[in-house]
Amino acid sequence: MTSATPAVPNAVRSARERAGLTREQLAVRAGVSSTTLYLAERAGLLSAATANKIAPILGVGVDALRGRDSGGGR
Repeated sequence: MTSATPAVPNAVRSARERAGLTREQLAVRAGVSSTTLYLAERAGLLSAATANKIAPILGVGVDALRGRDSGGGR
């Protein structure tokens, strides 16, 4: 298992919802399991690999998923 970086659960979910995607749709597009996304959204467990897969799909930077980016973008 790769090490997880802290994520802000609401940041992951909010970005997904802004993109108009369900958790399952994002999982398919990113090539990760919906359980992985559930853990990112609910528990803040987000590996660097997963963050790098979902950030471009959501149109945000990886730091935004960690709650560190106020400007958005990639």
